[in-house]
Amino acid sequence: MKAYAKSQELLKAINLAKQIEGVDISEQETVYRDESASTADLDAATKAVYEAIRANVTAGTAVDMTSLLVNPSFDGCDVTTGWDGTGFRTLTFKEGENAVIIGETYDTHQTVDNLPAGVYAVGVNALYLTPMSNIKEAYRSWKTGSVATQRARLYASQGDGCDIGELEIRSPFSTPATQPTEGLMEGYVVDDASGQTLWIPDDQRAAEYYMHTLGSYGHRLFVTSDGSAMTIGVRDIENQPEKFAMQMWPDGASVTYAQAWSVFDDFTLTYYGDSPEAYQMMFDEERLNYGDGSLGEDTLCTDSYREAYRKAWGERVVTNKAEADAAIAAIADAHTALRVNILLWNTWSQRIAVFFSPWNYEFAEKNLTDEQFKEYTDLLAKWTATREARSLTNDELLKQICEAIDLHFWYFSVFIEGMADVRMPINPNSKVIDLQGRRVIGTPGKGVYIMDGRKFMVK
Repeated sequence: MKAYAKSQELLKAINLAKQIEGVDISEQETVYRDESASTADLDAATKAVYEAIRANVTAGTAVDMTSLLVNPSFDGCDVTTGWDGTGFRTLTFKEGENAVIIGETYDTHQTVDNLPAGVYAVGVNALYLTPMSNIKEAYRSWKTGSVATQRARLYASQGDGCDIGELEIRSPFSTPATQPTEGLMEGYVVDDASGQTLWIPDDQRAAEYYMHTLGSYGHRLFVTSDGSAMTIGVRDIENQPEKFAMQMWPDGASVTYAQAWSVFDDFTLTYYGDSPEAYQMMFDEERLNYGDGSLGEDTLCTDSYREAYRKAWGERVVTNKAEADAAIAAIADAHTALRVNILLWNTWSQRIAVFFSPWNYEFAEKNLTDEQFKEYTDLLAKWTATREARSLTNDELLKQICEAIDLHFWYFSVFIEGMADVRMPINPNSKVIDLQGRRVIGTPGKGVYIMDGRKFMVK
């Protein structure tokens, strides 16, 4: 049985090599036909074929290696064969088959051995939708770049699970239809800016139609392989706590994950070779995945982050794996920093809008002392200038967000609780207690206390 399995691996390699014109694999074909060939002979022949592929493939003569994947298209609604990890789910319908995951975090993958070193593209048709209270809210969340809509990933790894590439699986709003299709279950939303009605699939059958008939939701992740076994798969980044936390906290996104919906079909694997042209092609393609950093006029971000991204994204020459990996990593890092920066600015703007809302401004004018109100309006001028300057780093933005939250409590929440004077001096002859009724000895620390029947705050 082991020899038979090895012979099938060799046959797959031979069939792949036949895609390349002029490759001589006659010796390896002889080994395949030799019924007495040992497993060592078969292994050696397989490696020789892959080396012949590596030496002869160019970026313009790519080899389709999808046949090395097990069950890439879920034929017969089989969503289990070949796939490890948390697994897929499916709902059977007559028009086609795909895999779906609803309301679960996941990491589903498979590993491919005997791959030659070089450049690969891992592909899949996929979509990821996290509904909010309704489709309009889901669209708004996607359009504003909420990280709640960016959790699903196509990925590849080698070695001890070390990622060699990752690509965000897009929302169906990224490529909507502008007309409904009769007989399909679809949802729609009207874009406020353009007035255009946008249609997206609302069940698995509709997703199948969008993917195969309309050609929507194709993804292609380029990676460089060192020649060791490669794992490809899809996951929800909540399975990676450090990455999930990094992306979730900036806008405080809150979503009902039980509604999250992922659909997958037609995984592919393509080999582009190990030549300088392949690495250059990969870099150029990956640049397109990230975009050139063009932002709308109303997008608030720090100018230096945008310029750093554009610099990393710029054209350059790469000739090998190390250069390509370094160049793409630089783009990815700058892209992440810019995206977090935009999210922080959005959060900052929301906090400031609340802090200086008409209601709060009127309340402050009526209830603060003249000195306190001047401090309040000075903050308004300071933060208006901050917005216009667009120069804060991500750390500085986070600090100001925290400051805005603290100051909002200082100026307003204390009054709502009935505090007469949040800055009144502490009488050393009076008893000070905290909100749990415990007496405070000495100078109170930061917090809210009661003295002489009146609440006050120590900041």
